Amino acid sequence: MKKILLVIIAIITGIMISPAQKKQQSIAISFPQHGVEYFGQPATANATVLPLIQAKTKNGDVFGINFQGISGATPFIELLDSNGKITTTITVNDFLGKSSGKGVKLISSSLAGSGNKTENVYEIASSEGKYSLIVSALATLDKSTKDAPAKLLMRIVLKNNPSIISSAHIMLPFSGTAETKASGFIITGKKSIQPMLSTIFPKPEKLAIAKKNISFITKLTPTNDGALVLFLSVDCASTKEDAFAQLQSFDQKSESNISIVNVSNKAVAQPSDTVTYQIICTNIGNGSVSDVVITNPVSAGLRYLEGSAVEDDTQITFERAPVASPQLGEVKTINWKLLKSLNVGDEKIVSFKVIVQ
Repeated sequence: MKKILLVIIAIITGIMISPAQKKQQSIAISFPQHGVEYFGQPATANATVLPLIQAKTKNGDVFGINFQGISGATPFIELLDSNGKITTTITVNDFLGKSSGKGVKLISSSLAGSGNKTENVYEIASSEGKYSLIVSALATLDKSTKDAPAKLLMRIVLKNNPSIISSAHIMLPFSGTAETKASGFIITGKKSIQPMLSTIFPKPEKLAIAKKNISFITKLTPTNDGALVLFLSVDCASTKEDAFAQLQSFDQKSESNISIVNVSNKAVAQPSDTVTYQIICTNIGNGSVSDVVITNPVSAGLRYLEGSAVEDDTQITFERAPVASPQLGEVKTINWKLLKSLNVGDEKIVSFKVIVQ
């Protein structure tokens, strides 16, 4: 266990106040030379192109993970037991919500109000009983800069799962040119060498490219609540050399790697509206951490709703505006100290509410 003091600052970027706004069908990150977009339900996003993770460069190059031209019966995720035997297959049609009803059913597909979290929940019926598969994606920021790098984090979770499941075999059809390195891969387009890169966690036991398909097998990491998880962390680089260096660095990294995402329940709000924020803190590193502190300032134009930041297994403190005693000044910053270690794969969600001024 690594005992470190990790202070995470999750900046509220402000709520757009507007009478109406078209709901997004995807989540996206803007990089200096790229745009990367994740479609939780690619069939509804663009029935012709069917992208899952799509990169666009400034010169118009388009590439990434794409289901275009792929048979709906093609496996997308295979769940394996400890001997490597397939126990469950999730096909492309299953993922797209076009299942024939043979054991896999899409229960829900949602996009968080702030537009930076999307989640699909599937019910899987097997001889071991029913369990849930959750495929979600989070954008840590909507824009990546040198001082504040952003990532797209794709998370695959099994809950209430049979004990026989040990690993997952993921098959990603791609457009462009793909290469593997260390614990991940890069994909480039036809017009440029500016690639999209993805690191895989846990480290894959097998990683290969064949017939325009990236295929990898990895052990699923157990979390404190009994779930099994794996991650794909998506980023972009200016050159192939930079991309390979990032993949190599992640592979050799021994310290903890914490992802932080701030999600609200509303994309737009009116004055006097109450908005709920969730801060999702995920350990995608190589070891557990303790003494994690999450710090979140309350932006101008928002007022913290007193008593709304109540979380289990946390010590909550506030920084307030100075006022004359015995009054309490408005909350300017909220701090959560996690009282339990955050193990590899664990996700801790803290929340609070604000009132739009």
